[in-house]
Amino acid sequence: MLIAYSSAGFAYATSPKATWASAPLDITFPAATGTGSAPGSFTCSPSISDITLRVIVSNPLRMSLTATPSSFSFCGSASLAVRFTAHCLVSATLCKGSYQGLVQIREPGSYRDIPANEKIVITVTVT
Repeated sequence: MLIAYSSAGFAYATSPKATWASAPLDITFPAATGTGSAPGSFTCSPSISDITLRVIVSNPLRMSLTATPSSFSFCGSASLAVRFTAHCLVSATLCKGSYQGLVQIREPGSYRDIPANEKIVITVTVT
């Protein structure tokens, strides 16, 4: 029984984790332009291969949020750059307000998410 607990503890200690350079990330833009973006970056420890970014936005009927690039062949101690772009899907008057985004790092080969998630605050202002 002790071996099972120590094995589980070792597996947890060596599970990959991500570190985002800024959390949360803010994207602010005027409703008249309809789009805004911001750079982000992250590292992984220990290193992992073949990851994808899953992006979720709080109101997908009014706002889209994308990550470019959306996948990486390797993540380690070198910082990986990504650009997040928010785009209004409705008119400027309907789009104004605040939205929340979430970025998950996924390892499709093992069907797991790598903590920690990046939070994105999207603010659409009236000009």
